[in-house]
Amino acid sequence: MTDFEIVVRRKNGTNVEIYSNGELTRTGIKIVNDLNKEVVEYIMSLGQYERKIDKTIYCGDIKLHFFTGMFYRGCTVYLAVQTSNSGERILAYISTKRTHTSSSFGTIESNVTNNAIIKFIDEFFIKNGIDPTSTVEKVGNIFGI
Repeated sequence: MTDFEIVVRRKNGTNVEIYSNGELTRTGIKIVNDLNKEVVEYIMSLGQYERKIDKTIYCGDIKLHFFTGMFYRGCTVYLAVQTSNSGERILAYISTKRTHTSSSFGTIESNVTNNAIIKFIDEFFIKNGIDPTSTVEKVGNIFGI
């Protein structure tokens, strides 16, 4: 399956494409290209109905840990904590890879707002017994690209 794309959401609500129509988008920065390649391979490896998101990717000084996802008919938002020498942030990777056979209707990537993602993260932390005040800096750095 190659007719989907994967993007990273920015603070301003726009997206940075990392994969589209079977092609990895090159950035000119080797470590970022290598990381994006591993992200795409992980997302492509997930089964259609797979809901357990738990994967850590290491690339240079970057550690990227996928910890959960938001699942819609027309897209999936994969949430990951990225730690590197530059600091820590939460990234939202959005894939248009179909995860439901009846995907002619439902939420698509352009309908997923940054506020919805932030609310989901807050609820995830509370549900899992993580003190949201300890994650304020990370949540403040969400979409930190």
